[in-house]
Amino acid sequence: MNHMILMEMINLIKEKSIINENVSKEEINLVKKINNTLTNQDKEYLGPRWFYDDSQYRNFHCINKEPVAYIESRIIGTKAYLEIVVHPKYRKKGIAKNLIAKAMEEIPSKFKDVERLYWVVKEDNIPSIHLANKLGFTKIAEKNKELRFILEIK
Repeated sequence: MNHMILMEMINLIKEKSIINENVSKEEINLVKKINNTLTNQDKEYLGPRWFYDDSQYRNFHCINKEPVAYIESRIIGTKAYLEIVVHPKYRKKGIAKNLIAKAMEEIPSKFKDVERLYWVVKEDNIPSIHLANKLGFTKIAEKNKELRFILEIK
């Protein structure tokens, strides 16, 4: 991750982040369990855990009571930064789309100040780029081999 982006994120967190004091170790362990199914290349797509472990919104998709995907969001000011991960075995089944659709409903109702969803996708993550476009996200920038998408929700 670019040093300038990292510093920008740290400053925003200090200034405008909602602190989530209810993060459960169980949720973090489920996230780690799903992340452990990823290839090394897939793990390069992930945002920094120091940023997302304190997410104010997190939702899991389970199959046979086993978590296979999650979406989480760190709220900073009027933006909800998204992280979406699906176990490789369960991709292309609409799980990510359903998780994002649910987040599009739940985040604005739980966090009244949130006006937009913000999603950073690696430039070679074609399935996520297609999904962002399909769900109405708009590409607002390209930096450091990443595409930045935004979806206005208010």
